[in-house]
Amino acid sequence: MRWTVGVLGTIGVVCSMCVAAGAQDRPLRRYKPAIISYDLKGADDPGLVALLDQLRAAATAKNVAVIRDAAAADLAIITPPIGFPPAGAQKPLKLEPAIAGPERLDKAVGLLATGDAEPNRKMLDGLILMTVSDALGKGSVSRSRQVPGAFCAPAEPRFDRGQVLAIAEAADEVPDNLVFLAEETPFLEQPDRAAATAATLKQGAVVPFIEGAVEGKDGQRDWYAVALPNGKRGFAKGDRTLSFEATRLCFAKSGKGEEAKWSLSAVVVPTLTTITTR
Repeated sequence: MRWTVGVLGTIGVVCSMCVAAGAQDRPLRRYKPAIISYDLKGADDPGLVALLDQLRAAATAKNVAVIRDAAAADLAIITPPIGFPPAGAQKPLKLEPAIAGPERLDKAVGLLATGDAEPNRKMLDGLILMTVSDALGKGSVSRSRQVPGAFCAPAEPRFDRGQVLAIAEAADEVPDNLVFLAEETPFLEQPDRAAATAATLKQGAVVPFIEGAVEGKDGQRDWYAVALPNGKRGFAKGDRTLSFEATRLCFAKSGKGEEAKWSLSAVVVPTLTTITTR
């Protein structure tokens, strides 16, 4: 099973790459390929672009105050389960209305802290900087389904749910083990650079992640295996797959005309357990 909690797998990570029972012997079936997409309409809004640039600059300068001030007064914290996205939109955590935007942001990034101790101000500031740097570092932002009316970074993948779930079924994998490719990737028949190519899949292709930390002929355990559309196993070196769920920063515009303003409206933090906070 492969779980990624943090932003693009860089913070708050719980990554378990275990060989499923009988993975090498499990029969695979062909499936119809699926490619994720992004809804980019409106993502070039000058106000949104300006805010993202401001937050990137603040993260580089380690100016946490600017980032906290960008949090909307009613900033939402959304905690979907780790793995494959649920069918419907997740309700945000219930917070007392009196809790201000900056404090809401603190609570959101605090969910990424490890250990049992309550995170202090220094730790929270570090988590804020890391979250912003990672979420905005790739420059990808798209309209969100999970947070209606908002744009999220990193970009939120869109896909045909039925088609994607059929891919997991063909590989006899749970949907949580579905990932998509960050770049066009050639998969080999064996974890060996000299092996024949089993298939080359496009950027954004959805695949069942079968096995990680596979030892290759080169003696390195940095190979991984996926189920291919042609019914074969494919091996590639250096895992560059992306999880459907990731820590995301979401932005929305409030007000009209000259009074309209973009702000950080929600933080999405995938979690292993149900969280209740006030």
